[in-house]
Amino acid sequence: MATTLSNAERELVAGLLGFDPRSAAYQRLEGSSHHLLRFTLRGDLRVTRWPKVARPDAIWWSELSVQQLAAQHGLAPDTLALNADHQSTLLIGAEPLRLGVREVAKLLQQCHQLPKVSQKLDIAHAFRYWFESCQHQHRPWTAQANQQKAEHAAEKFSEFETRLVQSHGDCVATNVLQLGNRAVLIDWEYHCLAPRWWDLAIYAESQELNNDATRDLLQNYCQTQPSRETISQLEAFRAIYAELAILWHCATMHAPNHYQTP
Repeated sequence: MATTLSNAERELVAGLLGFDPRSAAYQRLEGSSHHLLRFTLRGDLRVTRWPKVARPDAIWWSELSVQQLAAQHGLAPDTLALNADHQSTLLIGAEPLRLGVREVAKLLQQCHQLPKVSQKLDIAHAFRYWFESCQHQHRPWTAQANQQKAEHAAEKFSEFETRLVQSHGDCVATNVLQLGNRAVLIDWEYHCLAPRWWDLAIYAESQELNNDATRDLLQNYCQTQPSRETISQLEAFRAIYAELAILWHCATMHAPNHYQTP
């Protein structure tokens, strides 16, 4: 549905484009941490993206550099323009994914072959950060339980200390889109070095893949029939992500606590 832009939004878009395309039909898209505007310009789909809350410049530039690296390898949409003052970018527009797990597996396989340019994910810190970010009444479990979950996750991640790969870090379904005939990843703000299972687990859990779809994902990623151990590894990381996602939801959505445990 077309939407009318505020003066601030119009100035932001005009600054990226270099002119004011008043005739374009804009559509606001849902984003958890960013404002998103999609529009068609001279027949080409475009998306403008800027954060709801500005982040430190170094973090913004880091995300942008990794996204541009991925774009150079065909794994992310190209950035056409940027404005550092507003931390805004103009991207080639991509559509919701219509491809299957085979294409997603190929995408993640290629992502994990990128040069290792990010910092290692401190998974224990992630558990502590999102737990502390929850309002007290929204916390899904006790501080002691959270510490145990953080230590368990850190122990699992440490098994792959020497086998980390460049990871997207947030490949939920809404961040896996389609550009032409290929899948691409957007929103690289959680980029990190992590075990290869991490991205696979995030996608599998966010898509609620059943056993058959999970096997299909692994088979296409590993290019071989998944072993029982392979499936077990993915399930272990999937369980870690599921708990971290609960914390993130409670912290960012300010939702009532539906996950209370003793």
